Amino acid sequence: MIPTVSTALATALGTVVGLPGSTRSLASQADAGLPTAARAREALLEILTAPEFQPSPVTWLSRIQDQLRQWRDEFLMWIVRQLGLSDGAGDVFAWVVLGVLAVVLALVIFAVVRAVLKNSGRLGQAPERAADITVVGPATGRAGAALAAARAAAASGNFEGAMHHLYLGALWHLDDAGLVRFEERKTSGEYGRELPRGDRRDAWRAMLGSFHPVAFGGRDATGEHWSSMRSAADGLGVPQ
Repeated sequence: MIPTVSTALATALGTVVGLPGSTRSLASQADAGLPTAARAREALLEILTAPEFQPSPVTWLSRIQDQLRQWRDEFLMWIVRQLGLSDGAGDVFAWVVLGVLAVVLALVIFAVVRAVLKNSGRLGQAPERAADITVVGPATGRAGAALAAARAAAASGNFEGAMHHLYLGALWHLDDAGLVRFEERKTSGEYGRELPRGDRRDAWRAMLGSFHPVAFGGRDATGEHWSSMRSAADGLGVPQ
């Protein structure tokens, strides 16, 4: 059936008349999905009270840092005013001064740390003695026994054993003389640093130059190695 003009007009009028009611229905549905004012305030309060929105606590350390920054800025501004620099040049000059101060501070810290480490390395070491001091008297106790064993091993052709006994005998004898402090955990290099600088320390290094290749380098000990090590021990003042 084909609609007449009157029918179309009636339909249009009905639509217009019903529009305000439909609009009110849509608005009611939209309002139902929105939070209330109280809920909005509660959500905002939760956000603002989160840890990331809280100011940093004021501590004595932060106060000191703020005061140091203030003094730094005042000092730099005073220098800029004394030199009569413009604002732009003053900013550049301030950065240059801060850089120089940072370098100087780093050098001071480095010097202090180096001095502390150097002094700590000397703790527990025997005091320096004159290089012309010699070990007097015959070797006794454990030192004498080790040196006697070294002589016996060398006489029998056991040069490697003789060199090991000589190394221990020399250490124990130097310990008895107060030139080093014997400890099993120490290395030969540490004993060398305890000895006074000069001929005695050079003799110790010469003795190690003969002993280390045999003890740690896998070389076969020979009479020449033994004689060289024994001669260096003489320079240390270790008796025969």
